[in-house]
Amino acid sequence: MPNTPASKPAWWRRWMTPILAALIAFLLGMAAPIPGKQPFVDVNDAILIAVLVAVGGFLAQLYLRMGKLEDKVAQLEAARSEALDKLGAAASFINRIGLWVARGCKGPMPQPPEQIRDHIDAELWESDAPGGTD
Repeated sequence: MPNTPASKPAWWRRWMTPILAALIAFLLGMAAPIPGKQPFVDVNDAILIAVLVAVGGFLAQLYLRMGKLEDKVAQLEAARSEALDKLGAAASFINRIGLWVARGCKGPMPQPPEQIRDHIDAELWESDAPGGTD
């Protein structure tokens, strides 16, 4: 997945959101509308709210990155499965060539399976024989 400007969060979301939350909480704590009453939110509460908002933002970023990581793991598992299929086909083809050579190269030469045709030099197997041996 390419890193595009749309896929990255804006800098202000990362840094300014906790700062704005702390400022709002601080202002609410300083504003005591009724004289003689305790403020609704004091400085200690404002600091605690700011820390909680920052931790929440950090956890949200981790959660978003975990989703991207799960997608990449699924892609790697699919590529691994495809590579193992090709490896199994190549091993089977090598075994058939070995048996053909051990028999004195008698009979038709084994044809490579379709999975590995793109990865071998096909000059030896350019014939009209349909399909490969699996």
